[in-house]
Amino acid sequence: KQTSKAKGDWFFIYALAKELGMTVAQLSQTMTQEELVGWAAFFELKGEQEEKAIQNAKTAGRAQTMSRR
Repeated sequence: KQTSKAKGDWFFIYALAKELGMTVAQLSQTMTQEELVGWAAFFELKGEQEEKAIQNAKTAGRAQTMSRR
């Protein structure tokens, strides 16, 4: 039985292959472990930045709504 981390790792590998327009076999043959870790860090930071932008937009929207009252 796979752990949720193992499932998450496989999900990431398939998502990265799709993003790069490669098969999983091509990805595993051409990408080093270090590069794979770098991509994981990139997408983690990207997700954090996107979440922060969403929160900032929500906060700005609330402030705008409050100022109209």
